[in-house]
Amino acid sequence: MDGASALSDEELLLQVQRGDVWALELLVQRYWRRVRGLAFRLVQNWETAEDLAQETFVRLLKAVDRYRHPEPVWPWLATITRNLCRDAGRRARRQHEVQAGAAGWKPVPWAADPGELVADRAERDRVVEALRRLSPKHQQVLTLRFYEQLSLREIASRCGVPLGTVKSRLAWGLRRLRALLGGPVAGKEEAPGPLA
Repeated sequence: MDGASALSDEELLLQVQRGDVWALELLVQRYWRRVRGLAFRLVQNWETAEDLAQETFVRLLKAVDRYRHPEPVWPWLATITRNLCRDAGRRARRQHEVQAGAAGWKPVPWAADPGELVADRAERDRVVEALRRLSPKHQQVLTLRFYEQLSLREIASRCGVPLGTVKSRLAWGLRRLRALLGGPVAGKEEAPGPLA
């Protein structure tokens, strides 16, 4: 498709609705790393994340007729990815429970070392542990902002809270992370992209 790279993601998705394979390929190229990264953060296993990223695009294709222009593409992909990861986690937990019951042992948590995401494994572990010590609402805002790179308005919409609440949760969460880590949070001083 000539000029496809100049089309917005939303326009590409309209082309996919019309059966344009090249538009789908371009969407996959644009979002593959982001979808796979989100899947990894949720399942903490690269092989599983790869499989779930592939399944995300299969599901997108199956549901493409439900897309309503001009809804943004990323929140839709992120929702598909999160749902697939949640389902995979449930299946894995059930599998562990079945194996544990049969063997008479307790299941181990379904996760790999989260330190694989960055070169400095110790620092990553410290940040992950500190993040786990925050309340779920603060974890959610920080994760949506820094891992999924959503704007504050997108976070407010996703969480169903006012923009001011998102800003205060983000500020409080960052302050708390700094306190837990004993200083600035590496790479987290400034929010990515536009603030609102």
